[in-house]
Amino acid sequence: MRNRLIMILSLAVMAVSIPGAAWADYFDGRQAYLRKNYEEAFKEWHPMAVEGDRRAQGMTGWLYKKGYGVQQNINEAVKWFKLAAEQGDGFGQKELGLAYYTGQGARQDLVLAAMWFNLSKLRGLGLANRDMVEAKMDLRSVQRARRMAKDWTARHKK
Repeated sequence: MRNRLIMILSLAVMAVSIPGAAWADYFDGRQAYLRKNYEEAFKEWHPMAVEGDRRAQGMTGWLYKKGYGVQQNINEAVKWFKLAAEQGDGFGQKELGLAYYTGQGARQDLVLAAMWFNLSKLRGLGLANRDMVEAKMDLRSVQRARRMAKDWTARHKK
């Protein structure tokens, strides 16, 4: 009984410490990025991105978009932005919206651009981008993009 209790407590401690470790790794990557040590930032963020950390996915996308510490690759950047965006990361949503708006790394689609900008706006990003793209759209397309964002939000409520 005592061994079982020790095992349960050990597993609980490990479960609590893993997110803290991931948090530390993310900020280690951020510190490296701020020092302009982009290779180190990539080494910190990329494994986390592969494991599904949305913040690291967005920043891995940014490194690929800018060619910081990695070979510049807009298609690879958009892949990571999409993974982050689909998990609700505002930065990833804004960057994915830009990809759809410009047609760089994604097929140009103003409705999808506006949808992602609407979602990023909910997280405090992308308001000016949303207004910019909606100014180029007809009312029906604006309404469609906003409805798509609302439906996306409803499907992704936790």
